[in-house]
Order: sequence, then C-alpha cells, then structure tokens
Amino acid sequence: TGAGVPSAEVLAVTGFVGAGTSPLSTVADGDGRFAFANVLPGPLLLFEVRARGYAAGTQGFDAKAPRTVVAGGTLTADVVLQPGGRITGSVRGDDGRVLAYVSVVASVPGNRWAGETAVLSDARGAYVIEGLRPDRYALAVTAAGYASPVDDAESMVEVKADGLDV
Repeated sequence: TGAGVPSAEVLAVTGFVGAGTSPLSTVADGDGRFAFANVLPGPLLLFEVRARGYAAGTQGFDAKAPRTVVAGGTLTADVVLQPGGRITGSVRGDDGRVLAYVSVVASVPGNRWAGETAVLSDARGAYVIEGLRPDRYALAVTAAGYASPVDDAESMVEVKADGLDV
C-alpha cells in the first residue's frame, strides 16, 4: 500500500568480504522508519526486512549496481513487503492424540538460502507459520518418540501468491 510497516525487523550487512563485515539489526518505528548508526563503510551485502503478516523482503549484493555505504554519508534503502502466506494446522500422533509443544518447520526443498521458519505447536497441538513467500514448502515435525514425515508427499504444502491461509 506504500504505508510504513511498524515494528518491522531490519537486518543489514555491509563491508568487504575478507576485510571485515558489519551485521546490524534494528526495529522500525511506528511509521516504518529505521536507521543504523556507526555502519562499516563498504557495499551493502545483504538487506532484509521481516514483519508479521508479510513475506520477507530481501536485497542482496548486485555487482552491476552496487549500493555503497560511504563514511560520513547516508544510504537510503527501501523495501516493499508483500503480504505473506500462512500455513496452519495441528499435530497429532498416529493414535490421534494431540502432540503439544513440538517443533514444526517449513522450508523450501533445495533452496537453503530461502531459510526456514520454525514454530512450536500449542497445548492443543495447533500451529501457525506466518509470513511465507509464495513457494512449495516441506513441513518437518520434531516430537520425542515420533519420526518426522519429511519425505511424505503429504508433508509438502504450496503457498500461493494471494497470501491466503493453507
């Protein structure tokens, strides 16, 4: 919508690989604005913004058009966040009993750079994984005494671009 996103988590990495890099993080204010102080000069290597209900917005290093932090200068970086998809469900054992407080992880197979998102199921076995980019995700569940169905076709979930719940 063009409106600022309050409380967005912002990560930046600047500097030169091999000569020192500076990872920085902050949280946006109520208007979606943020600032970093004492940033290591050099190219902007990674810039990522995450906010509840939105898919992560990421900008990486671009050798053709590098964005550089200059000592004593200011670099302005904006990211447009798209609504994120959500996976909801509940975890139960093969006997149908609720499995509470177990880890549920969504990851994009074959794309380690896409990262993974992990949550715990609640006391009723319910879970919600939010802020997912459109893609095909594998779900893995880690519960003591149970095997995760990582290779089962049933553990694959498609998150669509419309941001609706899956």
